[in-house]
Amino acid sequence: MLGVGYTYSVFSDTERIDNNTLSSATVDITLQALTSGIIEKPVNVSNLVPTQWTDWARAEIYNEDYSTSVRVFMYLENTSGLLCDEVNLQVTTGVLGTNTAERGTDIYLGPIVDLEGVSNKVEVTSYVSQYLGITETMAIQQRAQIDENATNDVQGETCTWDEVFVAETPVY
Repeated sequence: MLGVGYTYSVFSDTERIDNNTLSSATVDITLQALTSGIIEKPVNVSNLVPTQWTDWARAEIYNEDYSTSVRVFMYLENTSGLLCDEVNLQVTTGVLGTNTAERGTDIYLGPIVDLEGVSNKVEVTSYVSQYLGITETMAIQQRAQIDENATNDVQGETCTWDEVFVAETPVY
């Protein structure tokens, strides 16, 4: 006859840690088109000639106090008009404060059409710090120009565009 053995425990104890919760961060930036630049944003300038730059326009990017640290990117969309192939854009950033400081580093300098679409986005934050911290503000300044090689075909034409700013959480 075979015997089958079982182990039976008389004493035991169980402990629990209940109500574990994980929540995701909030990403929320505010873009303020300001009148503190030489010209207001959005840029609306008429009668430019080739090689002539607009005056500087300024905007601030603010990371809301209930947000998280973010990296900020910029690109353009909805570029339209026969003049767009002949427009250059200069976008700068730097230490918040004076015009000289805020224009310290070019984020982008080139044809406006090369900044079109999310696949051509450029990072704004990496020039000042790795990210825009909670409740921090950074400024961008920009100006536009009709290219020196523009032909008579674009006389009286226009170019319009939308600027898109995207905040993303940094990869740690």
